[in-house]
Amino acid sequence: MLVPAAAAPMGMALGLLKPMIPQMRQAREQMHALSPAEQDEAAALLVAEIGPLPAGQCAEFIEHLGSGFYPQRMANAIKARLQTR
Repeated sequence: MLVPAAAAPMGMALGLLKPMIPQMRQAREQMHALSPAEQDEAAALLVAEIGPLPAGQCAEFIEHLGSGFYPQRMANAIKARLQTR
Protein backbone atom coordinates (compact mmCIF):
# COMPACT_ATOMS: atom_id res chain seq x y z
CA MET A 1 0.00 0.00 0.00
CA LEU A 2 1.37 3.38 -0.92
CA VAL A 3 1.57 6.21 1.51
CA PRO A 4 -0.42 9.09 -0.02
CA ALA A 5 2.56 11.44 0.30
CA ALA A 6 4.62 9.10 -1.89
CA ALA A 7 2.17 9.08 -4.79
CA ALA A 8 3.27 12.39 -6.33
CA PRO A 9 7.03 11.69 -6.22
CA MET A 10 6.49 8.19 -7.60
CA GLY A 11 4.38 9.60 -10.43
CA MET A 12 7.13 12.08 -11.25
CA ALA A 13 9.75 9.33 -11.24
CA LEU A 14 7.68 7.15 -13.56
CA GLY A 15 7.11 10.15 -15.81
CA LEU A 16 10.86 10.61 -16.09
CA LEU A 17 11.43 6.93 -16.86
CA LYS A 18 8.67 6.54 -19.46
CA PRO A 19 10.62 8.15 -22.35
CA MET A 20 13.62 5.92 -21.56
CA ILE A 21 11.75 2.62 -21.78
CA PRO A 22 11.92 2.29 -25.60
CA GLN A 23 15.65 3.07 -25.50
CA MET A 24 16.19 0.48 -22.78
CA ARG A 25 14.28 -2.13 -24.80
CA GLN A 26 16.40 -1.33 -27.85
CA ALA A 27 19.61 -1.60 -25.82
CA ARG A 28 18.49 -4.95 -24.42
CA GLU A 29 17.67 -6.29 -27.89
CA GLN A 30 21.03 -5.11 -29.22
CA MET A 31 22.93 -6.77 -26.38
CA HIS A 32 21.06 -10.04 -26.88
CA ALA A 33 21.87 -9.91 -30.60
CA LEU A 34 25.64 -9.60 -30.03
CA SER A 35 27.89 -12.52 -30.88
CA PRO A 36 29.44 -14.41 -27.93
CA ALA A 37 32.78 -12.64 -28.50
CA GLU A 38 31.04 -9.24 -28.54
CA GLN A 39 29.14 -10.12 -25.36
CA ASP A 40 32.44 -11.03 -23.68
CA GLU A 41 33.92 -7.70 -24.76
CA ALA A 42 30.87 -5.78 -23.51
CA ALA A 43 31.04 -7.64 -20.19
CA ALA A 44 34.71 -6.70 -19.81
CA LEU A 45 33.87 -3.04 -20.48
CA LEU A 46 31.10 -3.08 -17.87
CA VAL A 47 33.40 -4.69 -15.32
CA ALA A 48 36.00 -1.98 -15.97
CA GLU A 49 33.36 0.69 -15.26
CA ILE A 50 31.66 -0.99 -12.30
CA GLY A 51 34.73 -2.51 -10.65
CA PRO A 52 35.98 0.73 -9.05
CA LEU A 53 32.62 1.38 -7.36
CA PRO A 54 32.31 0.75 -3.61
CA ALA A 55 31.66 -2.86 -2.65
CA GLY A 56 28.06 -2.16 -1.67
CA GLN A 57 27.19 -0.69 -5.05
CA CYS A 58 28.89 -3.58 -6.85
CA ALA A 59 26.90 -6.04 -4.74
CA GLU A 60 23.64 -4.26 -5.63
CA PHE A 61 24.52 -4.41 -9.33
CA ILE A 62 25.39 -8.11 -9.09
CA GLU A 63 22.11 -8.79 -7.28
CA HIS A 64 20.09 -7.51 -10.27
CA LEU A 65 22.16 -9.05 -13.06
CA GLY A 66 19.83 -12.01 -13.46
CA SER A 67 16.82 -9.83 -14.25
CA GLY A 68 17.05 -10.57 -17.99
CA PHE A 69 18.27 -7.18 -19.19
CA TYR A 70 21.73 -8.57 -19.93
CA PRO A 71 22.22 -11.80 -21.87
CA GLN A 72 22.93 -14.70 -19.52
CA ARG A 73 26.47 -15.06 -20.90
CA MET A 74 27.23 -11.43 -20.04
CA ALA A 75 25.58 -11.66 -16.62
CA ASN A 76 27.63 -14.75 -15.72
CA ALA A 77 30.89 -13.17 -16.91
CA ILE A 78 30.24 -9.92 -15.04
CA LYS A 79 29.31 -11.75 -11.82
CA ALA A 80 32.40 -13.95 -11.99
CA ARG A 81 34.76 -11.02 -12.59
CA LEU A 82 33.23 -8.71 -9.98
CA GLN A 83 33.01 -11.36 -7.28
CA THR A 84 36.70 -12.14 -7.59
CA ARG A 85 37.67 -8.53 -6.83
